[in-house]
Amino acid sequence: MSKRLSWSRQAVAALLSLVALVLTDPADAATVIQGQNALTGTTSKVTGTLTAMPAGQPTDLRLDIRLMQTGQTKPVTKYDPDLGKAMHVIAISEDFSVFIHHHVDHVIDGNGQVRIRFPKPALYHIYVDAMPHTLGQQVLRFELPVGDAPAAPPLKLSPGILAADSGPFQVTFDSLDLVAGEPSMLTLHIAENGKPAKDLKPFLGVGAHVVLIAADGLDYVHVHPMAASAMAGGRDMASHEMPGMAMPHEPSAAAISPDMMLHVAVPKPGLYKLWVQFDGGRTLYTVPFVAAAR
Repeated sequence: MSKRLSWSRQAVAALLSLVALVLTDPADAATVIQGQNALTGTTSKVTGTLTAMPAGQPTDLRLDIRLMQTGQTKPVTKYDPDLGKAMHVIAISEDFSVFIHHHVDHVIDGNGQVRIRFPKPALYHIYVDAMPHTLGQQVLRFELPVGDAPAAPPLKLSPGILAADSGPFQVTFDSLDLVAGEPSMLTLHIAENGKPAKDLKPFLGVGAHVVLIAADGLDYVHVHPMAASAMAGGRDMASHEMPGMAMPHEPSAAAISPDMMLHVAVPKPGLYKLWVQFDGGRTLYTVPFVAAAR
């Protein structure tokens, strides 16, 4: 009897050790990263942490985001929505080949949560673009390694291409030449099967989203174009000429013109990878370009 009892205790101890080993597997450990200001020329009014936890495969992660007003330890709990969302979460791979745009609808007890299935192992630049109440637009960047990421080759960007296809759509810019420190006016046209697109839908209430990231320094700019007809009508865009360029809007269901104009102000000379995102009526399309600022 005592032998059998001793064996049972040993078996239980071994089982508990195995469970403890599984529960403390490094692959299941959380990764906590401190954020850094991504808006050149501004002083961030917040600090922040991003906690990444495995949610399935090694490249499937649940992200928990907490922003704190500078000098405070308690997280911000109230946000002014931008296009109906509390946070825009944008992930870009180190080689600029992957662009992901997700959102946090509601921040609960100071925690903004989003799950991202990254398409490949890599180091990702995670931008959190939000408007904590009374603090205005704040953007932090987090450097998140995902999976067994190989070393990325040197970044190579080739400017000068003004048209690109995605599915049945073609996006064309009149120019992608920018002047650093000054607002530049760009026009873009979206065609479908060679004709002006007629069934574009609002993406979060606007015709398109354009995100620019500097190849040197990873500076962040996020703009929302307006219909060319509105610009021709003399609508004032001065309020958009500010670092980061993301402005609060309420979502709209208005028809989207295929001819758009946008004011872009980048902080310094150099090359910028930019992504145009729009709703083609059935699918969200993302089309990359390269702009050059002098």
